[in-house]
Amino acid sequence: MEVGLDLSLPTGDFGNYFKTGIGGYVKAMLGVGEAGAVTFTTGYSSFKEAGDWEGFSATQGVAPLLVGYRHHFNGFL
Repeated sequence: MEVGLDLSLPTGDFGNYFKTGIGGYVKAMLGVGEAGAVTFTTGYSSFKEAGDWEGFSATQGVAPLLVGYRHHFNGFL
């Protein structure tokens, strides 16, 4: 298991309204058979609004989930 911090840079239209985000993540790997593993990554990043609008405050949160598969080959031909 791995735990870490993220610094997220907003782009496009999202970047016009929100500042750089900060958050954390967790990664884990679960063995499947003798040569494979299923990987899981999840986290949370929080973005604060970039504008200075009177009487308005916003925070946007993002919580992605990534599932993958890793296979260990003995070699190529």
